[in-house]
Amino acid sequence: MAAALEHVLDLRINQARQLISQRRGPIDVPAAIAIVWKLHQGAAFVAYLEMWLAARTDPDLAEVLIDVERRFTDATSAMWVEHVTALAGSDTHQAVLARDVVFAVIHGVAFQRLVPRGQRPATDYLDELTRWVSSMLGASAP
Repeated sequence: MAAALEHVLDLRINQARQLISQRRGPIDVPAAIAIVWKLHQGAAFVAYLEMWLAARTDPDLAEVLIDVERRFTDATSAMWVEHVTALAGSDTHQAVLARDVVFAVIHGVAFQRLVPRGQRPATDYLDELTRWVSSMLGASAP
């Protein structure tokens, strides 16, 4: 399981780097949120969630998962700070807090959609999140 977690970690970090590299120009709040949303789509995210659930009852897996999650958070926080901090007036603390809020909300929205059942459109949440994070960072919302 540890090897599978490492593989999923690599997939998710590489996906983040690839999505960022595909952007032309600066990454504003809507673009950053769109990138994070894409990170929460597909097989790698679902595998990650399944490992989280399995770790609840497997202490050895939980120990590995906590380390993998810390490294994922560190890597994505560094990417976020590199590309989004300018929007926060160079306030790194506020930028990292915004990153954590974005990931927490998007985790929930993505989890909610694992079983389609006529939920509110994801864009409703993402649009509101964009306004909220833009306000947190002092950036103009679209």
